[in-house]
This record gives sequence, structure tokens and C-alpha cells, in this order.
Amino acid sequence: MKPLIRSDIITWISRIAAVSALWLSLAPAPASAVPLLWTLDNVTFNGGGTATGSFLFDADTASYSNISVTTAGGGSLDAGFDILGGGSAAGANFLNSADGPDFSDSPTLRLVFLDLLTNAGGVVGLQLNDFSSGAAGCFNADCTILLSGIANQFASGSVIGEAVAQVSEPGTLMLFAVPLLAFALARRRSDLSRFLRRAANRPA
Repeated sequence: MKPLIRSDIITWISRIAAVSALWLSLAPAPASAVPLLWTLDNVTFNGGGTATGSFLFDADTASYSNISVTTAGGGSLDAGFDILGGGSAAGANFLNSADGPDFSDSPTLRLVFLDLLTNAGGVVGLQLNDFSSGAAGCFNADCTILLSGIANQFASGSVIGEAVAQVSEPGTLMLFAVPLLAFALARRRSDLSRFLRRAANRPA
């Protein structure tokens, strides 16, 4: 009975190892710390209108990416923004790539934060009722000068920073799991064949 017991043990160990490897490979990866996703929350203008959307910001490199912000309220407020005209952890100037490379007379959205954006995330308020923060028009090509200042100042709102979840791709990880399963099955078949040969050669 010893060969049979040994074969059973190896078989069960192989099964457990294969299933564990598959489960671990398909489990989601932990959320990435940076960059954080910052979402505009309850952002309104003092003349009516709203701003919605989000962007990624990495405080370690002070870099913005994946900008997708929209303003609405009629007239010049109806605009979308997808690139950075300049910015830091203290604030940002958003533009629409379709308006470039000469942004003269194009809309811009300037965000001034009450606190610096950090990789800790959380809620950060916007500078309200101030000529430095809100929706405006660009006067020159690179939008370093505004048309008549900030025409639509922020009346309310903040940005909320949260970690971006990075989920592993099951298809890619299956490439690692399948060989493990194949190895376990091959080992089981080999042990079974060895046991049968021994049983056949054993004296009656």
C-alpha cells in the first residue's frame, strides 16, 4: 500500500498547488498608490453653470494626465478640456487640444486649490469667488494671459483624490497558470503509471 499512499499524497499536493497558483494569478493586484484620480465635486460658477470630470495627478513628479473635464451653462461655458496648459500641486490650467496650437480666444479652465494636492488624496477645496480661479478665455497663443480675467468664478466645489485600482489581466496571468496545471496533471499521470507497473510486477 505504500506506493499507493505516496501516489495519492503527491496527487493531492499537485492539485492544491495548481489551484492555489491559479487563484493567486487571477486575484486583483493591490491598488496603485500613484497617480491619484481627482474628481471634481459639486463645482459651480457664480453666474450659473457647472464643471464636471476628473484628472490624474502624481505629486511625486507634479504631473497631470488623463484630463477629462467639461463645463456647461451656456455660451462660453460649454467647453471640454483634455490637456494641461500649465500646473503644479497648487493649481492647473486646462485647455482643449482641438483649439491648439494657437489658443488665442479659446476657453480655459483654471483651478486654484486651497491646499496642495498630495498622494494622500482626500478632499481639497477650490478657491472660490476669486479672479484667479474659474472659467475664462485665452488672450494669447499659449494662454498665459487671459481675456478680461476670470469671467466665471467658482461659487462652490472641491476635488476628491482617490487611488486608482490596477486590476491584473486574467488572460495574461492564465499563461502562467496553465503550465502549472499541466505540470500537476502530468505528475499525477506519471505517479499512477509507476504504481500500476509496480502492481503488475508484484508476485501473486
